[in-house]
Amino acid sequence: MTSRSKRMTVVLDLAKREQDQAAKSLELHQQKLLEEQARLRELESYYRDYEGDSGGLQTTLRASQLANSRRFLGQLAEAQRQQEVQIAQLEKNYDAARQHWMECHLKQENLDKLIERYRQEEASEQEKHEQKQIDELVSSSKRYR
Repeated sequence: MTSRSKRMTVVLDLAKREQDQAAKSLELHQQKLLEEQARLRELESYYRDYEGDSGGLQTTLRASQLANSRRFLGQLAEAQRQQEVQIAQLEKNYDAARQHWMECHLKQENLDKLIERYRQEEASEQEKHEQKQIDELVSSSKRYR
């Protein structure tokens, strides 16, 4: 019969695979979040640059050009707002992926500890069994003398 510790290694292998998948998912979520945060910084930088460039020219712009400039700045501001909403959702997704990885990691650690405990119990049982056999041999050899 297979020992409990050996049977549990199959469960441990599955838990390790699940943890590896969770780690890959976490990495992808983190990468996407960082990309979108960089995109937001680009939008903010472009907004500041465009606002600064058009601010100095407002006295020389015609009314239609000024309206177009303000409309474009409004569109940039809306793009920034949408990007912030997207980043907030990505942060939630990242947090969920991180939580899942942590749960998988904890499960794998607990299985490692359980298997180690089983191995210690099995070794102790083996020692008791061997000691019992030795005692029986000694006892039987004394009877035949």
